[in-house]
Amino acid sequence: MERQAHIPNPPPDDRRRRSLRVVLVVMILVLLSAVICLVVVRCPRPQPAPHANPDGPYTCSEALPCQFDGSQSTGADLVYTWDFGDGSTGSGARPTHVYSDGCATCVFTVTLTVTDRPGQTDSTTTKAKVENRPPTAVAGGPYTCTVGEAVTLQGECNDPSPVDDAVLQCTWADFHGAAISAPTFQCPQTAGQVTVTLTATDKDGASAQDTTTITVEAKPNLSPIAVIRYELLGKTGVRFRFDGSGSTDPDGTVVSYHWDFGDGTTGEEPIIIHTYAEYGRHVITLTV
Repeated sequence: MERQAHIPNPPPDDRRRRSLRVVLVVMILVLLSAVICLVVVRCPRPQPAPHANPDGPYTCSEALPCQFDGSQSTGADLVYTWDFGDGSTGSGARPTHVYSDGCATCVFTVTLTVTDRPGQTDSTTTKAKVENRPPTAVAGGPYTCTVGEAVTLQGECNDPSPVDDAVLQCTWADFHGAAISAPTFQCPQTAGQVTVTLTATDKDGASAQDTTTITVEAKPNLSPIAVIRYELLGKTGVRFRFDGSGSTDPDGTVVSYHWDFGDGTTGEEPIIIHTYAEYGRHVITLTV
């Protein structure tokens, strides 16, 4: 014989009380978890994403330090990484960088990447225009030379950019503008002063000039050398033939002769015959 037991349903107020107990327990557990997280574990708060601000655009000059500024970037404990667009990198909030070469169209894309403490990153780009700097020319001098001779010009050309300096053109021109086969200048045949110009030109067309002077001096006049030859004519011993034609001039020709025969008489010919009035000792002088 089967019997069935009937369990009566709890009243509605009991069911509500049980549901409230469950909800209360859950809320207590959530609060306890939060307290444990904050007090014991110190759970990190969500960090806002960092923002990279490289500032700019920048205008730089070749071969000179260019200052960059990323200090307006936002984020916690940022690490700054720079890419300067020419294959070089840098770090820090305000780094400097030297571009080796500049030109009218040299514009580089600069990228700043910032990384915060949790590892979040952000990147932003800006532009850096790098301008060319002109070369320098130093002509040296002043120089001195003798008419018709050559003088070595010791000028110097330089460019601040190592790229430009490697292919720098350095040319000389004389006072007429004619090119000089540097470093040698052939001095003119007329004494005086001339001006020469040294020009330095880089691959971008920028140039610089410097002028100097060359004093062209006349050749020094070297003294001639007087030579006397003589012979006795006849047997009386008072008539002689004097010959000065063997006299020479190292830098020209002998143009005049002057004889002093030592007895108060003179002569002006290169070869001359002179007769003394009486015997005696005489000093003969030839001036050429």
